[in-house]
Amino acid sequence: MKIKHIILLALRIIVGGMLAFSGVMKLMDMPMVTEYFTAMGITSAAVVWAVSVGELLAGLGILFGVYTQIAAAGAAIIMAGAVYYTSKYAGSTEVISTSVLLAGSLILVYTGSGKYAIKPCECSVKDLTSSTPAPVAQAAPSVTPPPVQPTAPTNNPTL
Repeated sequence: MKIKHIILLALRIIVGGMLAFSGVMKLMDMPMVTEYFTAMGITSAAVVWAVSVGELLAGLGILFGVYTQIAAAGAAIIMAGAVYYTSKYAGSTEVISTSVLLAGSLILVYTGSGKYAIKPCECSVKDLTSSTPAPVAQAAPSVTPPPVQPTAPTNNPTL
């Protein structure tokens, strides 16, 4: 299954790289990003900063494979909001790119990072939902002690 891990690495590089790049670009020009978000109806500066920093951190986590599923879950939340707002206020190009990033993030939440990561996932949601049943512990066979034979009384006065 080496190909699976190579595909997951490629997906992580694409999704993580795009998210990290987008986060850096937002942080480099916050006045323009704040104006863009305000045009979409998001007026809170805290939300603008949270989205920008969140994209950067989630992108780096996905890119390098550190807590990939947690980073991908955070990216999926941000991208779900991005799909919603860009479908209402932006063009089709933005909707497509945010939808692709949302789909890539959800795939990484499901599969994990693969083995080519700084901190590979030990389990993924896919592993937890597999149809292979867990081994059932067997009870140890019970051992009954042999019956005690009554002994005849002795007439030993020294006891």
